[in-house]
Amino acid sequence: MKNLLNRAKRFAPAVVGSTAMVVGSVAKTALCVGTADTAVTAAFTGIGDNIVATLGTVAPFAAGVMACMLGFRYGKKIFKLIAS
Repeated sequence: MKNLLNRAKRFAPAVVGSTAMVVGSVAKTALCVGTADTAVTAAFTGIGDNIVATLGTVAPFAAGVMACMLGFRYGKKIFKLIAS
C-alpha cells in the first residue's frame, strides 16, 4: 500500500497537468462562439512570424555554441580515457 501511495505521489503532477489541459480544451471549445477579431488575429500572426524569424536567425549560433560545449566535454572525457 505504501509503495502504491509513493507512486501516486510521483505521478500526481502529470495527472493534474493533463487533467487541467483536457478541462481547458473543453472550456475553450464551449466558450468559442462567434468570430475572432481580425485585428487580434493579425497581431498574433505578426508576433508568431517575428518569433519564427528570430529563432531562424539565432538557432545556427546556438547550435554552434552547443557543439563547442559538447566537443569540449566529450573531448575531455576521451583525453582522460586515453591518458589513463
